[in-house]
Amino acid sequence: MRPPEKVVFGHTVEGLLVTLDGHLEGPLRTRLKAVGLDLDQQLAPAYPRDQWHQMLLLGAQELFPHHSVAQAHWHLGQRFVTAYFATRIGRALQGVVKFVRRSTCRSEP
Repeated sequence: MRPPEKVVFGHTVEGLLVTLDGHLEGPLRTRLKAVGLDLDQQLAPAYPRDQWHQMLLLGAQELFPHHSVAQAHWHLGQRFVTAYFATRIGRALQGVVKFVRRSTCRSEP
C-alpha cells in the first residue's frame, strides 16, 4: 500500500493569499499559476506539500526580495500567522483558542 500524500489544506493556502494581499497581480500571479495555483479558479480542498513549499518560496521572495531565503521565510511566517486569523477557519480557530484559555484559567486552583 502506498503511503498517503502529504497535503496542505485550502484554508491554509487562503491564509497565504491574505498575507500576499496587494501583491497578487502581475509577476507573482503568473509565477503562482506556473506552480499550480490559478487565482482565477476556486481554491482546491488540498494541495500537495511540495506545491505548498513552492508557493511559500514565491511569496517570501515577493515580499522580502532583499533578504536571504531563510530570513524571507521567517518574515513571511510572522505575517502569515496574523493573516491566517483573518480567514474564515482562522476566525473560528481563534474563538476556540479563547474558549480554551478561559476554561483553563478557570480550572486552575
